[in-house]
Amino acid sequence: MTFGRREILAGAIASLSAPTWGQGVFAQPDKKGRLRFPENPKPQVDFHAFFDRPVTIRSVESWVTNDAKTPLIRVISGDGVEGIVRGSTKAEETAEFFRVFAVPRFQGKDARDTADLVRRAAREDYEFAGLPYWSTLGEVELAIWDMLGKTAKLRCADFIGPVLTDAIPIYMSSNRRDTTPEAEIAHLQQRVAETGASCVKVKIGRRMGYNSDMVPGRTEAMISGLRKAFGDTMTIYADANGAYDAVKGLEIAAMLEDYGVALFEEPCPFEDFEMTAQLSRAIRKKDYKLKVAGGENDYALERWRWLIANRAFDADWASAIMNAAWLRLEESAAADPIKSVRFAVLRSFLPGTMSPLTYEQASEALDLPVDHIKTLVLRLRRELKSLLQRAENQPLGRVLSLGCGDGQFEIMLAQHAEHVTGL
Repeated sequence: MTFGRREILAGAIASLSAPTWGQGVFAQPDKKGRLRFPENPKPQVDFHAFFDRPVTIRSVESWVTNDAKTPLIRVISGDGVEGIVRGSTKAEETAEFFRVFAVPRFQGKDARDTADLVRRAAREDYEFAGLPYWSTLGEVELAIWDMLGKTAKLRCADFIGPVLTDAIPIYMSSNRRDTTPEAEIAHLQQRVAETGASCVKVKIGRRMGYNSDMVPGRTEAMISGLRKAFGDTMTIYADANGAYDAVKGLEIAAMLEDYGVALFEEPCPFEDFEMTAQLSRAIRKKDYKLKVAGGENDYALERWRWLIANRAFDADWASAIMNAAWLRLEESAAADPIKSVRFAVLRSFLPGTMSPLTYEQASEALDLPVDHIKTLVLRLRRELKSLLQRAENQPLGRVLSLGCGDGQFEIMLAQHAEHVTGL
């Protein structure tokens, strides 16, 4: 089973006035607009508040299961408490990075200081920064969260803030391109029957394939077959892994729209973020319901600033492992969820430091009809009112929003909470 694995950056974390990230430490503008690092940046999750004594990490280990050859990462505290998570799919190829960087970075250290350890890693190992490096640190950090949760007898979510839901929608993913559409559809039908999932995701095109398909016609045969097999009620995602350029991508988007596909993931090569932004704008101009997602390969938080400020994606999917797990994503989302709103939607939701927008200005900025903006705001207001009523109108502290879409709801929620993180 493959769960929705992308941790979405809070939808309101970058804009024209957004801060710059230094791989985990914010540089924020002063009164003259100059970007400056904070003198004493505090971690967004203070594990010291949950533990009154050190939680020493006795060992950091990598394992592979005998049966499925699944990589596992295990950390053990001085008290013998284990934290275990599934490792990166690239764990075998990055084993040397794990041994040289991740193990000595955490082993023997106080787990309460994990945020500082990650910051030090960014500073001291910057010449090695990249997916192999950050993925090894990320998988260890996630195991540390598991260990700390077991030690404190808390869920990991309890470290972040009030838990608003215990149910998380999942999608079933088929990661193969070397099979026929018929074989993939049959596999997904079996997995949906076993799990009750209401969404499936398939691979289309040839990964990083310069507009090519694995077999001519495979992509459309896959999508049309899925819709026929599951009917109109099934949500379908399509992952291209950088198969197309902006022109071909728009052709594929039209086909996906015809079959009611909800999400077009990583349509263009991930490093060509301007191409992705071009395609996203072109799709919006067509007024398609199809949304563009991406971000699993983007480890640099500075890149994320650009991607969100320029609305390269509709759904920003940052991989927790690729971004050195949760604490760096927390840092990136924490500057000020209102002041750093990605695209201002209404004057009533803007901070005093930003110029208010009319409905017409918001419509132009968001590439949406004015009536759509008004409807969206009314819907968000109703949803926010319902949420606050369920929370018994108590002031909200740190909120983890599960099932975050484009972040607009989280923008409004941030007015009623100390901090909002969208997932």
